[in-house]
Amino acid sequence: MARQKLKSLITCFTPDGDYFAVLSPSGIVKIWNTKSGSLVAEWKQTDAPSEASISCMACSFIGKKRRKEHGTCLLAVGSNAGEVFAVDVFTGEEKWKSPGCHADSMNDSAFCCFPYSGIVGLSFTNRGRILHTVGNDGIASEMNSESGEVVRTFKVSKTHISSSASCDEQLLAIASGKIRIFRWESGKELLKFSADGAS
Repeated sequence: MARQKLKSLITCFTPDGDYFAVLSPSGIVKIWNTKSGSLVAEWKQTDAPSEASISCMACSFIGKKRRKEHGTCLLAVGSNAGEVFAVDVFTGEEKWKSPGCHADSMNDSAFCCFPYSGIVGLSFTNRGRILHTVGNDGIASEMNSESGEVVRTFKVSKTHISSSASCDEQLLAIASGKIRIFRWESGKELLKFSADGAS
């Protein structure tokens, strides 16, 4: 009997770790309370990128965390095509969509979001008001999470980025041949080292 290939799940925690979101291969996002295990929100994709094209996602509450108190549960989804899509999971309302675009990939000043390279990392900061994004093309970006407006961008790698991580509002780690640590506020590189520990 042939072994069935399992489809991977895409997951994320809210910044405070109180909630956990899972995107299943069927295109359904479910969000659970990590303390009680209760399901707090569920959303089915409609106009968002297909499950096969989604590379990562991030989730954050803006305002009150309970639906009856009219808080917003904002889900940001990144695609392999460089698009970022944001939706309020409670209402199903599309907040904004930011397609990857730039005029000239060799001109740093022309970068806008993530052109056709894919999103490798998304994370919310400032109580969900700011969305940090990292593209496979080596560009990191800060966006207004309510409007999708790109506030600023800076270059973190001259080569493609395979993965990224950000555990707080201050530091960003990216992997692109070497591991690099940056400060979000200034875009300054703080550390650089090989993944295997070699200098």
